[in-house]
Amino acid sequence: MNLVAIPAISFVFVPLVLLGAVVSLVEPMLAAPCFRCAAFLYEQAWPWLVSAADPDLALWRVAPAGWWYAPAFVGAALALWRFPLALRATAVFAVLPLVYPASRLPPPGVARVEILDVGRGVSILITTRTRVWLFDTGDSWGSDGVRTRQIVLPAVDALGRGVDEVILPALDPDRAAGAALLAVERGVGAIRVGGDWPGSELPIRRCRDSTTRVDGVRIERFAAGPGSAYCVLRVSAGAHALLIGGDLDAAAERELVARVGPRRLACDAVILSRHGSALGSSRQWIEASGAGFAIATGGIGSRSRSDALDRWQRAGARILDTRVDGALLLEIGRDGLAVRAGARRSRYPFVWRRLP
Repeated sequence: MNLVAIPAISFVFVPLVLLGAVVSLVEPMLAAPCFRCAAFLYEQAWPWLVSAADPDLALWRVAPAGWWYAPAFVGAALALWRFPLALRATAVFAVLPLVYPASRLPPPGVARVEILDVGRGVSILITTRTRVWLFDTGDSWGSDGVRTRQIVLPAVDALGRGVDEVILPALDPDRAAGAALLAVERGVGAIRVGGDWPGSELPIRRCRDSTTRVDGVRIERFAAGPGSAYCVLRVSAGAHALLIGGDLDAAAERELVARVGPRRLACDAVILSRHGSALGSSRQWIEASGAGFAIATGGIGSRSRSDALDRWQRAGARILDTRVDGALLLEIGRDGLAVRAGARRSRYPFVWRRLP
C-alpha cells in the first residue's frame, strides 16, 4: 500500500494543496479546482488506507537489543556496497534478530519488577517467563491517560508482548482513561479493580483475596478498605517477596494486617502506599512487612512524605525513591531480591527524569 500511497501523497496530493494555497493568494476562485482534485484524491484513497491499517499485522513493533545495531550496520553497508549479488544477499542474516528476537522475559522462578518513573503517579510492570502484570497506569489527577500513552505503552512494547492483567489499586477517572487506552491500543487479558467500575465493556474483575502461581512465582492480591475499595499486590518467589501498597491509607493498612496477619504480608521490599505520604506507612504496616527496602514512588516533596520515609528509616529499611533514583529494575528469585538497575546510574542518563 505504501508503494502507491507515498508517491501519490508526495507528488500529487501535497503539490495540489500547495498550488491551491499559492493561487488563492492571487485569485481565490482559480484555487477551487486544485482543492477539488485534492479532495477527490483524499476521498478515494482514505478507505484503502484504513483497510490497510486495520489488520493486527499492519503495525510491527520490535525492540532489538543494543548489540543488534553493530551487525545491522555492517549488514546495511554490505547490502549497499558494489559487491556481487550473492555476497550482498548475505546481509539478510543481520536482520534475523529482528524477525526472531531473543525473549526479554526472565527465566522460570524469577519475577522482574520495573518501577517506571511516571511523576506523581505509580506504574509497575511485573513479568515472569510467560506472564505480564501492570500495577497501576501511572496516571494521577488531571493526567487523563497521558502517562499511560507516553511512558507505559513504550515500556510494554519493549517487552515484545501484551499485558495479561492490569491491577488498579483504586478507581478514578484518570486511571480508568489509562486502562481503557491500554486495552484499546494493545489489549489486556483482564483488569482487576479496587472497588467497582460500573457500565464498562472492558474485561473487568473486582479485586478480591486471590492467589496465582505461575512460572515458579506467586502473585497474591488482597482487597482492603471499606467496600474493598483498595487492591494490594504481593509478588514472591521462594521465601522472598515484594509488597505493593497501592492507595492504602493508614486505617486500611491496619485493617489488612489484622485480617490476614503479618506472616502473609512479610516481604524483602515494600513499595510505599499513598506515594509515601503521612496517610500511609502506619506503625503496624511497617512492623508487619519487616522490609529491608522501602521504595517511594511519585508524589511531591512535602513534610508528611519526609516523615513517612523517616519512619521506615528508623525501622532499619534502606530507602529508594524514584524522585531521586529514577526508574528502578528489581528481580525477585529464590536467591533473594536484588536491585538490578536505576535510571540515575544508567549508562544512558536521558532516560532518567528528576522531578523539580
